[in-house]
Amino acid sequence: MRLNAHVKFGFNPGPGHARHAVSGLDAGHAHRAGLGGGAPPALHGGGAQGVSGAVRPFVPTQMQDGFELASARTGGAGPVGDGHRDAQGGVTASQLKAIMPGLTDARANAVLPHLNAAMKEAGITTPRRQAMFLAQVGHESGGLKWMEELASGRAYEGRRDLGNTQRGDGVRFKGRGPIQLTGRANYASAGRDLGLDLVNNPKQVVSPQVGFRTAAWFWKEHGINAAADRMDLRGATRPINPGMRNLADRAAYYARAKRALGL
Repeated sequence: MRLNAHVKFGFNPGPGHARHAVSGLDAGHAHRAGLGGGAPPALHGGGAQGVSGAVRPFVPTQMQDGFELASARTGGAGPVGDGHRDAQGGVTASQLKAIMPGLTDARANAVLPHLNAAMKEAGITTPRRQAMFLAQVGHESGGLKWMEELASGRAYEGRRDLGNTQRGDGVRFKGRGPIQLTGRANYASAGRDLGLDLVNNPKQVVSPQVGFRTAAWFWKEHGINAAADRMDLRGATRPINPGMRNLADRAAYYARAKRALGL
């Protein structure tokens, strides 16, 4: 596992910020290109810690920060599953819509084959893993509505921690995809592993067929399936957002995902 793989989502750093990975939909810092209509929710980005690529040890608990995170199952429609059965067919359009509020039939059907293919490629093939993955990308992309930040990316110019060493890299490698891949280093690493030329063609990441693959690549690169298997929301969030911001919104997506997938 490489330790230089970072994700950054919609943050325009000001003085004193040296972030390796932040996430969230902060209307005051960045907006997304609208693929599903509506304005981005006013959420706030993550903390200033760098990504290490490792998932921290899980501390069993029933409740953290006032909401369920790990051990307790969430009731709802459908049978209670064991969380480890193989989900050969991936998720369905109806399940995806139940998890992502406001997602249209057209949008769900457009992204579904690419989502399921990417999850399979990264071993996200059990309900527990799928529920956690969908919770995280749902939060990061505003319910799968935004696949590119509207900010120009100039704020990332010269960010060597993102691998932006050449003139124009900030704009060229701004946040794209459902987890908002950002920076030359990330585009190069993801492209190399996925067999895609993302350095010379970075806008590919906006498309569902490539965007979901880069999100799943980051997930696998940072070993997040292990946290998903434990149903550890904090452990799954930390590599994506070291500041652990917006846990309540992530937990809401996670609760819907667990209900939809029978956990």
